[in-house]
Amino acid sequence: MTLEPLLGAAIPPWPLPPSDTEVLARVQDAIDTTIAPLAAEHDAAGRYPTRAIEVLRSTGVFALAVPTEFGGLGASHRTSLELQVRLSMAD
Repeated sequence: MTLEPLLGAAIPPWPLPPSDTEVLARVQDAIDTTIAPLAAEHDAAGRYPTRAIEVLRSTGVFALAVPTEFGGLGASHRTSLELQVRLSMAD
């Protein structure tokens, strides 16, 4: 999966390590297939997004910013920020 740049051409893409790009691609797929389609329904019902969190957990993203020496992915702050922006745009 290719990651589309955030906000189209307004923000030039920032080069990320392949491992970070791989995780972001998995998360973007989860956003596109599950999180975004359910977001309005969760908001309207005032419901906790349990399914969205389950899907995020399955991507491995919760270990994104945890240093590798502690079993995480050790991603950069830049990658973490991009992930947060992608999630907030969808939900």
